[in-house]
Amino acid sequence: MKIAAKHLLILGLTVVLGMLPGCRKGSSGEEQIQPVAVRVVQPVRTTLREEISYLGTVKSVREVRVISRVQGTILSMPIQEGQKVRKGQTVVRILAPELEATVQRLQAEVDYWSRRYEADQRLEKEKAIPPEQVAMSRRAYLSAKAALQGARANLDKAVEKAPFNGEMLKWLVDPGQPVMPGQPILILGDNRCEAQVEVIEEDLRKGLRVGMPVIVQAKDGKTVQSTVKEIAPQASGASRTFLVKIPLPQSSRETWRKGESVQLTFVLNTAREAVAVPVEAIADRDNQPHIFLIRDGKAYRQDVSPGIQEGNLVAVDFPYNGTDLVAITNLGLLKDSIPVFAVQTEEMGK
Repeated sequence: MKIAAKHLLILGLTVVLGMLPGCRKGSSGEEQIQPVAVRVVQPVRTTLREEISYLGTVKSVREVRVISRVQGTILSMPIQEGQKVRKGQTVVRILAPELEATVQRLQAEVDYWSRRYEADQRLEKEKAIPPEQVAMSRRAYLSAKAALQGARANLDKAVEKAPFNGEMLKWLVDPGQPVMPGQPILILGDNRCEAQVEVIEEDLRKGLRVGMPVIVQAKDGKTVQSTVKEIAPQASGASRTFLVKIPLPQSSRETWRKGESVQLTFVLNTAREAVAVPVEAIADRDNQPHIFLIRDGKAYRQDVSPGIQEGNLVAVDFPYNGTDLVAITNLGLLKDSIPVFAVQTEEMGK
């Protein structure tokens, strides 16, 4: 009984070993290499893009923060936020009683010295007063007149007008609120739009530059093509970011509102009609990148130069014949000219 059990154990091990992959002896006595099972796909010719995505903000190309140039109280704000403004249109009036009082006082002085100067001129003709007195009254008249002009110029600063055609973006004060010189009171923006975004220096080193294509996408899925217009020459903030500006077409004014977020995709590089394979098809990518082409039931090693990667696809540079398949599994078991059992995957997406 023990001998029979031993024979059964040996027989079982022989069957198991015979099922393992590797070399077998055929009927002729020669060793035969068992095929390696691999999944394969068909390389494709397509256009791949190397991209960087950011979330930017829609702003006016030209924004002006209007500040108060006088001390006073906000009297009227005729333009509401979001309304259009014309160049030269009054956007705010400030009540400045001290300036008004100064103008009235200086006007009275001008009136007085004007009459005094005219009277002295008549008296001089009658030889009633010396010429020096006429010269003195003339100087006093001209001085008062100049002071009045200066006071009126200061009073004119109590009325602010739009410097260009645009839009009232934001009020920073309320009617009746006292203001001081230098205090911001409103923000105006022109009718042109652009997207602005802070870009880290690492992405600038990747090749982000002026003139680079940009795909601009809104929340509703609408997209427009644009280019990088400007990159700040100096970094800002502790994060060392650079302000990048992308112009938006005039038609986009109805698509985006000022201050709205917008998706920006910078297209660093484009490979057109490139041979592309899945990223998992490339073996030893950091040292000696290669793929295994599958042809007539065998695997053939092919050195490649990986290029742009978009999603799961990588552009590879090699003389592709247009018919070979490429292995995407069990690459560690493959060698040049080794037999394979290929199972083709129908789709290869990005």
